[in-house]
Amino acid sequence: MTAVDIRPYRERDAEAVVRMYAQAYESDRTLGKISASDWARYAAASDPASAFRLAWAGDHVAGLLTSSRRAEQGLRHIRIVVDPAERRRGIGDALLAAAAQLDGGALSLQTLCPGTWTAARAFYEHAGFRLVEEELSMRAEAPRVEARDVAGLLLRPAEDGDVAHLAALHNEAYEGTRSFVRYDDARMRAVLSDDDARVLVATRDGAIVGYCHYEPSGVTVHVESLVTAGATRRRGIGRRLMAASLADAARATLTVDADNEAAVGLYRALGFVESGRSFRYARPAEVRR
Repeated sequence: MTAVDIRPYRERDAEAVVRMYAQAYESDRTLGKISASDWARYAAASDPASAFRLAWAGDHVAGLLTSSRRAEQGLRHIRIVVDPAERRRGIGDALLAAAAQLDGGALSLQTLCPGTWTAARAFYEHAGFRLVEEELSMRAEAPRVEARDVAGLLLRPAEDGDVAHLAALHNEAYEGTRSFVRYDDARMRAVLSDDDARVLVATRDGAIVGYCHYEPSGVTVHVESLVTAGATRRRGIGRRLMAASLADAARATLTVDADNEAAVGLYRALGFVESGRSFRYARPAEVRR
């Protein structure tokens, strides 16, 4: 086992983290790249000092734990990345132990592994995690969504005054799912203020009945969230929102719970096909190997 020093993240560690990602990508392309600006945005939206841990091996970062606390679900969502050159030396185990210690063993641990992360899946299974959900990545080339008119339905960009209504719709739609994160007004306001995000709102008789949160990047649009109010589902509102959101897209991407048959069916009908699969693992609190 390599001698490692597990430390909290500090702002001055950003360069070392980005350097570790770059080195890891050269050995394992499934990890993806991360730029200094990407990391800065991610850290700014998180609480890295309390929720991130670095594994230092001498003068370099050999591994990283990022996490977010989801107390309303009784869990902490984690992600562990170890430089491939440093694997099989106990670093992943040390970071996992650090994750459990963040809450004194009181919260369950959860993680999401892309299907290509076979080594990570084996690591979590060996550590007592069990598979609880599969998530599909879907993609559509040249999406041209046809949608019938819905009587009285109006579409417009989201406004600051919509924040509370949109947060309530989000919570209604996703509560009870494994990936649920409760939105309050501040969290939804951050979505609306994100320069990379667009939120299209559907109203009927003056009431908000749905929204689509999407992120254009060049000619590609990533659909982050499509939500309609429970009493108005299966009435064409989601399809109208998708048609408007993807009107100028050359391609579109999204992720969806594989067990959400209604959503998967809608996306397939709109021309989306499966492009990948991720696996969500969870381990109960206070599991001891």
